[in-house]
Amino acid sequence: MPILSKKRISRVNARRLLDDMASMYSHSLQETVVVEAIANSLDAGCSTISFEIDTSRSQLTILDDGRGMTEQEFSYYHDLAESTKTRGQGIGFAGLGAKLSHKLATLVRTDTRRDDFKSGSDWYWKGDDLEFMTRRCRIKSNGTRVDFELADANSPLLDADWLKRTVQAHYSSLVEPSFSQYFVISSVYPNGIKFVVNGVPIKPHQIVEDANTDVSAYRDIYAPRGKKIIGRAFFAITKTAPAEPGIGVAISTMGKVIRTDTLGMYPRSAGRIVGLVDVPELVECLTTSKQDFIDSGKTGARYRRLRTQIQKAYSEWLTEVGENVDVAEARRAPRALERELAELARLMPELDFLFGHRQRSATPIRTVAGNQSSTELQGTLLTEGADGTNGHASTNGKSDIPSSKGDQDGTTLGDSPDGDVPSRSRTRNVRRGPSVRLVSDSSRREVSWIEFDAVNINTAHPAYVKAQRENQVRYHRRVAALLALCSGASAENQLELFHRAIAAWGSR
Repeated sequence: MPILSKKRISRVNARRLLDDMASMYSHSLQETVVVEAIANSLDAGCSTISFEIDTSRSQLTILDDGRGMTEQEFSYYHDLAESTKTRGQGIGFAGLGAKLSHKLATLVRTDTRRDDFKSGSDWYWKGDDLEFMTRRCRIKSNGTRVDFELADANSPLLDADWLKRTVQAHYSSLVEPSFSQYFVISSVYPNGIKFVVNGVPIKPHQIVEDANTDVSAYRDIYAPRGKKIIGRAFFAITKTAPAEPGIGVAISTMGKVIRTDTLGMYPRSAGRIVGLVDVPELVECLTTSKQDFIDSGKTGARYRRLRTQIQKAYSEWLTEVGENVDVAEARRAPRALERELAELARLMPELDFLFGHRQRSATPIRTVAGNQSSTELQGTLLTEGADGTNGHASTNGKSDIPSSKGDQDGTTLGDSPDGDVPSRSRTRNVRRGPSVRLVSDSSRREVSWIEFDAVNINTAHPAYVKAQRENQVRYHRRVAALLALCSGASAENQLELFHRAIAAWGSR
């Protein structure tokens, strides 16, 4: 150790940190500021969010009637490295909209009031550092007000029509007529949500106009088990292709659109299908930036279960309107391939979470006499998989674990009033991993895809046909199956995950 030492302060370059934060988002910085500001207002329990534009001062004001901030939250609000929020509690990101606005604004003025606490601040640049000064609060009731004094007088943030379009695009569930009513009567936003721009409320906005709708339907999304409704869906086929790019269903949670997803399905009129789904429970699966869903671990497994329920509702609707493409040929792939994928899933946690795990569990059963209960030690049950079921199991009449009495398969010791009573165990032969099907669908461009919990390999694809000619079918099937499994990862992780999966498979 040095003889002399002194304290040093770790400094943060605020400009560089804000650049890194902004890079997490796929849409423009202006959109990010508005979207995140709305998200934080919704998390504060507001019922009205107002936008006021003052073009003479190049100023945008966002005001909500929510709870306001506590003293600790107000302190964290000004700290770029702090957050009081945890996953699953909301869709905002600790005042990120205000923080990122410093890339656009010369001054950010904030006022917040929450019961006994009230305060205000002026926040501005000083070199590469951000400084703020506290002052008296200017608002008279609970809520938060943020004024952005913008550097660019032509910023879209000062355009009322642009603000309306941004709200409609990123918060479709809260402005679409039936969805907004759904949220008014639900526990998510029981008081309803109203957006106001320059004193004029944003009118309900249909996802697709009636005049351009060929067929449409609203559907409830149900929990993996039981009849509990966990979300709402709208599906429609338009008469002409939508003006906006993107094919698939917009997936949102608590009102905020997160991503557009094909849900692994390509119906006949894919280019004319518009969809919107909101499942509030998906909030627990959001990434840090709230731009996508986590696709690994226990959180990823939960996301998969909820996504499967959305798939089911979408698939049922497609079938009803004659949009599901019937597969001309479908047959089971060789079991060896399924066993290989199951082993690979065991080696790679990113894939393993899709299919469940073996576990030992005690199961009460009847004795041979039929009048005494016993306890069976099972070693082949599955934990809950991505589809909400207990895995895939079939009775084979023989246990795959030793019994508690020794080497006799299928026998356990039961607990009864008379002591240890032998009883025959219920046995299961469990397959860990996805089922694999060979399907023939010349209308699809995909080599392979996942539908619910099954991997489909397209035997009508030109690459598959070529593999047949060159006697490379076995290799092609494995590569195609891995492609399908890795497609469930977020877009930026798919290629990296596929490379690792190929390497893991090659090292077996």
